[in-house]
Amino acid sequence: NFHNLLIKKLEQQFEQTGKKPLLVLDNLRSLSSYKENDSDDFNKINKFFLRLKAEGYTTLVLDHLGKSAGAGARGSSAKTDNATVVMQIEPISSKGSKKMKMEIKFDKARGLRPEDTESYVAEYDFHGNWTMGQAPAEEDITDVEVTSYEEIKAQDVDKNSPI
Repeated sequence: NFHNLLIKKLEQQFEQTGKKPLLVLDNLRSLSSYKENDSDDFNKINKFFLRLKAEGYTTLVLDHLGKSAGAGARGSSAKTDNATVVMQIEPISSKGSKKMKMEIKFDKARGLRPEDTESYVAEYDFHGNWTMGQAPAEEDITDVEVTSYEEIKAQDVDKNSPI
């Protein structure tokens, strides 16, 4: 079945590199036929995620937020029950802006210290440059200027990295 085939591929990568690969699922809804609002239906997928975790694989699952602001991911809350970290990315800049700005918030953060889970703002200039800084107070979020303390350029990323 698909689950066993995927684990076999992950094991092959581990044998080739000596490192457990990161599994990225983008997005969960388009990769399966489960009923979003049915926690029992999602339980089959959850068992597979727990198997991956038990075998030492890290899984990054991308999902969509519900229509209600602040309501979290669409569908059953069971999707995040066993997650170690759940983050939400919300746009700050409007469409057509010269830079894409977003606020990144921690919804769940098992094993992280509270000071490591503060919200922050990321900004992308569409030329390969990212800037990150602390998120302002909620009332100031629409007119945010990023205070740059770290900049990552696409050309600085190791192209041979297994991730």
